[in-house]
Amino acid sequence: MYIKRDVIKNFINEINISEESIEICFDSRDISNNSLFVALNGANFKAARFVSNALKNGARYAIVNETDKNLIEETSRDKCYFVNDTTSFIKELATESLKEWKKSLGLNKTVIGITGSNGKTSTKELLLYLLEKILPKKAQGTKGNLNNHFGVPITVFSLQENSEVVVFEIGTNNFGEIKYLSEIIKPDVSIITSIGQSHLEAFVTEDAVFTEKIALFDETIKNSKIKQCCFFSCEDKYLKRYHTKDRCFVVGGNESALHLIKLSQDRVLFTYQGVNYNFGFDHLIGTHHYLNFLNCFSVLCEVFEIEPIRIIKEAKSFKLGLNRGEWKKTGNLNAFLDCYNSNPSSLRASLESFVFDNANILDKTLFVIGDMYELGENSGKYHREAGSYIKSLGIKNLLYIGHESKEFFRGFGKEGIFFKNVDDADLSSLNLTNISTLYLKGSRGVGLEKLLEKFKK
Repeated sequence: MYIKRDVIKNFINEINISEESIEICFDSRDISNNSLFVALNGANFKAARFVSNALKNGARYAIVNETDKNLIEETSRDKCYFVNDTTSFIKELATESLKEWKKSLGLNKTVIGITGSNGKTSTKELLLYLLEKILPKKAQGTKGNLNNHFGVPITVFSLQENSEVVVFEIGTNNFGEIKYLSEIIKPDVSIITSIGQSHLEAFVTEDAVFTEKIALFDETIKNSKIKQCCFFSCEDKYLKRYHTKDRCFVVGGNESALHLIKLSQDRVLFTYQGVNYNFGFDHLIGTHHYLNFLNCFSVLCEVFEIEPIRIIKEAKSFKLGLNRGEWKKTGNLNAFLDCYNSNPSSLRASLESFVFDNANILDKTLFVIGDMYELGENSGKYHREAGSYIKSLGIKNLLYIGHESKEFFRGFGKEGIFFKNVDDADLSSLNLTNISTLYLKGSRGVGLEKLLEKFKK
């Protein structure tokens, strides 16, 4: 990750850098020679305590909070520059760096922002996959889910000058974070995938989630010169009421620019510019994946003027990985891992698509369900509803991992096998004689994927 000398001198004029750019580092354990170390504080640590080590390991300078000056050894202070707040400093630095990137090489560059309660990472990955197929080596984007106030600047500082498109995933778990991140990236184009029951510990209601997420559209409209710059599906009951429709490209009903004819678990039929299209993924099942596809399709057609047939051809082979609807072999069992994250709406969507595609093996599938985190005071209610919904699908083989097992099984209607966490799970008590398949779904922190090793034994 590099930052241009002229950008940083806008904020710290006295810093002595002769090169055109300097590498920027945030981890004192991974320092490059002659780099700039920024001491970012976390909830439970002060990075200023590691400045001396960073300088000894090769950093040329360090940026430190003024209030942490007393934590810096006297011999190191001549290589430190002190600011009011390193997190705010990084925000300003990233904002200016992205502005400079957009002007570099005189290219027509595009910044895309994506958020949503569910599907933002999948949408980002699909859009980057299609951009690479259609515009090779011209697009970059968020790695993994580095989508917070640290992750977004990391993506900015990693941008190559000759890239023409950057796709940012931005997330939130508290009020104001979408606005904060949107102010950094100042999108030309944005997608909101869905409004659902995520991070309710902070937001409490889905209405509040909607208000938080829509800040991405507000910032896009303020900054973008593209006529239709905000993309969403009116299949979402919250997004369809978004009031500023004149700058939006909407997927969905009869009044939409892209009209849905039929949406099912394994196919979507739609009309775009008077032409009917019929599309199905080779490797993905679920209506949510098709809604994500339609948002990507719309951006590529409307913003980049890509031929629809080209997009459909390239999208068919797209696969998700990293425990997002991923199949793995564990011993004699086939395992379906959808345990990157979980909330009530994503659990329901995942189960619907799995049951649709695997109806013939439900009695041979062990469903391993884990806690859904950050649901606040209504957590018990949402876990009861999850248990009730799973019962309605006719699912009988169940294992629960987490602290909400009591509420989950209240909804399911009878007690089942459960463990408080993955480490305590003793699978020797399970009868797997007639089981050929595992389905795993839970919040990231539960770590359900670690069960695969236990199932091998």
